[in-house]
Amino acid sequence: MDSVLPVLNAIGTASTVLMWGSVVPMLRTAYKLGDNSAVPEKIFLATCINCSLWLSYGFKVWEPAIYIVNTIGFCMDFSFLAFWHHLNPEKTRGWDRFFFRYGLPLVALVVFEFAAISATVLAWLAVIACLVMYSSPLQNMLKALKTVDPTLVPLSTCIMAASTSFIWAVYGAIIDNMFMCVPSVLGLALAVTQISFVFYLRRKAAAANLSVDTSPSKVDVSKYSKIENQTLINGGPSSSSVV
Repeated sequence: MDSVLPVLNAIGTASTVLMWGSVVPMLRTAYKLGDNSAVPEKIFLATCINCSLWLSYGFKVWEPAIYIVNTIGFCMDFSFLAFWHHLNPEKTRGWDRFFFRYGLPLVALVVFEFAAISATVLAWLAVIACLVMYSSPLQNMLKALKTVDPTLVPLSTCIMAASTSFIWAVYGAIIDNMFMCVPSVLGLALAVTQISFVFYLRRKAAAANLSVDTSPSKVDVSKYSKIENQTLINGGPSSSSVV
């Protein structure tokens, strides 16, 4: 089984990086509009904090599959955060502000985690951080349920999350690391739930559209009234039928 670990590591790392990169279209749109208000900074901060916990844990237990992918994720989202700050509509783009507000605290957090927190505590904190991040789509699901809009829960992102969680769950099971297995299995379950939810909403939306299309349409009776009035003027029956 150990022979498949490098393959799982490579596939899991690639799929995770692609999933983190799914915010690039939002940043591109924000760049074109010159406004970052539609992209909340908490997305990047949450990912940076989550990755910092996992990379510190990975270094402490010396598991390359954990610290490599999370180092990449930390650097990616730190770069996204810097780009987000550059797009600030208030024109407060001073990099000294970015350094003291984001850069220094995040770097200090990584150093503190690695130097002062044990591997077990880091692992539990990382699991809790994952669960918090996994619960974030629930708000969109509730909104999508109220509006019957399946586009609020992107299907491609859900499928990518499911495949990524499955790969890391298998990897964690092979190396017998429950701290990798638990959040990965929960992430897989939530992703599968979201996928089922999207298909349910699509069927519900399609049924609603079908009922609207097949419902009796309002008939424009104005032309019939004109014909009936003309018939009365000509002395014909008042209940003339028009085929």
